[in-house]
Amino acid sequence: MRYLARTIPFDLDLLRERYEQELRPYLGNPKREDLTLKLWTEAIEEDRSQEPQYPSGAVVRSYSTNRVRDWMLVSHAIG
Repeated sequence: MRYLARTIPFDLDLLRERYEQELRPYLGNPKREDLTLKLWTEAIEEDRSQEPQYPSGAVVRSYSTNRVRDWMLVSHAIG
């Protein structure tokens, strides 16, 4: 889930809305699944608010294709 959240900039509000309308009515234990969604969205929001952490000596290059951001690590050791 974290990988998807980092690479595909999906809208968390839309995810919550669609969950409520399209999935929640069919769940056997919706309160448990509500908590799961809440925990995942909080983790994604926290992850998105932090600066990426890269190993010391790494060079970060970003490439944007079709509105999806890919991060590539290039180490000094690779030459």
